Amino acid sequence: GLSREARASSDASSVTDGAGARLAAAARETAAAAASPAAEAARARPVGDFTPGFHDQEEVGVHEVSDAAEARRVAALLCARDELIHACDTEVADLDLGRSPLGQGRVLCITVYSGPDLDVGSGPGKALFVDTTEPGVLEAFKPWLERESALKVWHNYGFDRHVLYNHGVDVVGFGGDTMHMARLWDASRLAGYSLAALTEELVGRAKVSMKEIFGEPKLRKDGTPGKIIELPPLDSLQASPLTRPDWVQYAVYDAKGTWLLYRE
Repeated sequence: GLSREARASSDASSVTDGAGARLAAAARETAAAAASPAAEAARARPVGDFTPGFHDQEEVGVHEVSDAAEARRVAALLCARDELIHACDTEVADLDLGRSPLGQGRVLCITVYSGPDLDVGSGPGKALFVDTTEPGVLEAFKPWLERESALKVWHNYGFDRHVLYNHGVDVVGFGGDTMHMARLWDASRLAGYSLAALTEELVGRAKVSMKEIFGEPKLRKDGTPGKIIELPPLDSLQASPLTRPDWVQYAVYDAKGTWLLYRE
């Protein structure tokens, strides 16, 4: 039979050979996954750099409100600044755009820009990103949203008021609607009354669309990326740490744009 040393050498060789085979198999699987059409599509649109034009936009300073205690603190500060005009916007998921917003949609966040002087504790001139998916946050902001003396400006106020009303928030303190103000200013605009078109023309502030920033090519049946661009679920854009920074910037950009348009 084999000597003790020979048997030990043989056993070690078998273990080494088995480990090497497993490593080689894992390497082949990794290489195959990296070469898949889905992986190629992901590399073509790296997270955090979706659209070069988006990152050329002004970066808005942000104060995030993501828990009920902070929401109560910030709402109280806003209630003490009734002399300001507060531009507001919402981002909404689970919405059928072909129907009225009454009774449908889920508000993911509220954004507020109150001008260059308001400081809620992290420096003046920052926009608020209020994460209403967090427990108690929307309820904590309700007293300010329902405060009649706090004047709030919106772009398409009817939409935002309806979706917030679906959550039991009766928004008052109407300070203006820049969409309807633009219609009164020029009722024959061929370029329309979208916030993007108006701010680019009147404020010199271009906006990149949500689909350009976050859109992904729909995969064909063979797994290759097609020409149709689809948006991921909006709540996933807000929740994922990979997309949240760009999502927050996209959202607050609208609130500040509304404030600038109102001033114009």
